[in-house]
Amino acid sequence: MFRKRLAPTALALTLLATGMATSPMPAQAAQQMVDRVAAVVNEDVISYRDLKDRVAFTIKNLRTNPTAQQREDVEAAQMQDLIEEELLRQYAEERGYDVPESQVDSAIANMERASKQNAGSFKEFSGKYYETAREQVRMNVMREMIAERVLSPRIVVSDEEVNRMVESIIARQDELDEKQLAQIFIPVSDDSKAGVARRTIERLHAQLRSGADFADLARTYSRDRSATEGGVIGWFRGGELIPAIDEAIKPLPKGGFTEPVQSSNGWHLFKVMDIREAPKPKMEATKEINITQLYAPVDTTSGTPAAVQNKKHMKEFKDIAEDIDSEEEFKVMVTDKVAESPLYFASGDMGWINIDTLDTALKTALSDADRGDIIGPVAGEKGVYLFYITDARETEPEALQNIRARVRQRLEARQTDLAFRSLLRDLRRRAFIEIRM
Repeated sequence: MFRKRLAPTALALTLLATGMATSPMPAQAAQQMVDRVAAVVNEDVISYRDLKDRVAFTIKNLRTNPTAQQREDVEAAQMQDLIEEELLRQYAEERGYDVPESQVDSAIANMERASKQNAGSFKEFSGKYYETAREQVRMNVMREMIAERVLSPRIVVSDEEVNRMVESIIARQDELDEKQLAQIFIPVSDDSKAGVARRTIERLHAQLRSGADFADLARTYSRDRSATEGGVIGWFRGGELIPAIDEAIKPLPKGGFTEPVQSSNGWHLFKVMDIREAPKPKMEATKEINITQLYAPVDTTSGTPAAVQNKKHMKEFKDIAEDIDSEEEFKVMVTDKVAESPLYFASGDMGWINIDTLDTALKTALSDADRGDIIGPVAGEKGVYLFYITDARETEPEALQNIRARVRQRLEARQTDLAFRSLLRDLRRRAFIEIRM
């Protein structure tokens, strides 16, 4: 979209075009004015040409002939999108933010790769609306920039919030399915828009029941950032979404969609795009030990049977263990052994080790080990060990750590999204907006 700023002369001309002046005006000039201004946003304008191109490109994405009502809905939705984009553009300009052409190119290339399309397919599909489509990509990048630089640093997700959702997920671990979801989102910017939003979502639900394509409706009507991807928002397990949405999705099969669902910031429709089985993660605590070891590996080049070598080292290490009384003595002994023979090259401080990663013999020997213990000698699969336990601890299982990280990421994304909608509401309240249609 090409920005146009209302200078005093331009303002006077647009007043003429809307019939607010009485002097006659040539028909061609009047038509130019009508084509020029669809809406005023502070000191900038949105042209009818911009709106017309956006509507045409959106309808092209539908891949069907829209009804008069659908065309009207598309025009109203695109007008609101253009107004919001202009507000964000002005907000970004005040802060010196800019999206260079190279960044737009990268975003388009990423979209093509994500959808497994050939390079250049975006431009080919956009056709004569390429600049319009490119401008939409630019604004998506701008949204991400504002979210990253302004909103995300203010977002704080407490451990309590994370723990509550993690507990909800764990409570439903027997539900092994993960569902890939898509959504259509109609926001409610203020109470005066609540009725319109509800009627819109109910109309879209009726269209889905009549066989309309969910992805087409999402691209056309959804006001979520996922709209360009046909509404797809990712894979979710039970307990990862707010209760109202979670319960609406729970009984759905693949291909099923929800009734309209209300949240704190608007109305949603969800569709289950796919279902896959997610194995139940291990939730038992994992033991880790911090060890120093003396290790004599089997010498496969000596010609001496491994059993004979191990028997010799078992006796040697047993005698050593009986003479060690402290961590310091153990570490000095290991240092001396390493200096004495290259056989002990793999001996020393091994740091923290998860005992689940060890072979069976070592895991059995170390499972009950505690700080200050001398364990061994132990004959493992590849040699003989003597351990000093510097420290021991129990840690969250990796599966639980992954769930916790995923929950925190999603809570941060949800709060960032709410903060973004709040920012847009504030910008609208402070702005001068006049729609001239």
